[in-house]
Amino acid sequence: MSLFIASIWQWFENNNRDLPWRRTRDPYAICVSEFMLQQTQVDRVIPKYFRWLELFPTWKSLAETSTAQVISEWSGLGYNSRALRLQKLARAVVDKYQGILPSGEEDLLDLPGIGPYTARALQAFAFEKEVTVIDTNIERIMLRYFWAKAEHERTELEKRLLKVITDKAAKQHIPFARYFFQALMDFGALVCKAKPQCSICPLKMTCKAFAVQKFVVHRPKQSHFPHSKRYYRGQLLRELKNKHRITIHSLRQVDIQKYSWSEIIQSLQKDGLVAVHEKPEEYVTLPQ
Repeated sequence: MSLFIASIWQWFENNNRDLPWRRTRDPYAICVSEFMLQQTQVDRVIPKYFRWLELFPTWKSLAETSTAQVISEWSGLGYNSRALRLQKLARAVVDKYQGILPSGEEDLLDLPGIGPYTARALQAFAFEKEVTVIDTNIERIMLRYFWAKAEHERTELEKRLLKVITDKAAKQHIPFARYFFQALMDFGALVCKAKPQCSICPLKMTCKAFAVQKFVVHRPKQSHFPHSKRYYRGQLLRELKNKHRITIHSLRQVDIQKYSWSEIIQSLQKDGLVAVHEKPEEYVTLPQ
């Protein structure tokens, strides 16, 4: 275990990514980055992250802004329901904790929009607690290096990572979890990728996957984006950002193949991303 830690540590010292949310310990800023990074590439997130914090620098400012503006500013990141969850979280933090995010896992999980991963990430990266964090990159590294398996029980991953953060080598670096899990995330993004770069990997001589040349890791497939329901949902939200209101009659003039605009609008309305109005004629807007 000490060799694994030392190898990742040394690699990270020379190859770490300089990401803006790593330059702060502000729980709000780190939470914004975690929401934005869910299923969105880092390069797309960085400019949005800066603009978001410029417009909404605190939990209170985000809580008090209009939902329409929140959705509008999120445009381009995809999965717009994340923006609504983030605002709902901001309102809960302001109402329940006077704008100060709690650090305890149970308190975090009790807040809307925060699941087990986000709670642990906030604890490690914002509050520097020694907890385990598992994202896609970290899971892929662990599965390959320790087991050469395509998948494994999450509890086993947790146990192995717990051994990592309690190893004697970890005690030489305090706080450990904050920086070591950043290191694993970078290593998974740059070296142990879906198509691994074994030629530059400092772990290959002790990696079980490299020994047997089995690198597949099973991940759930996402739907093909072009002309999917998600695609048309995004298209409508982008149009509403520019036009503010669109009549349902005009939408029905546009063919969207196997879907209907009623179906798209209903799904957006259910997620709280649009509002439907009936007078003077049926039209749709962003929620106010």
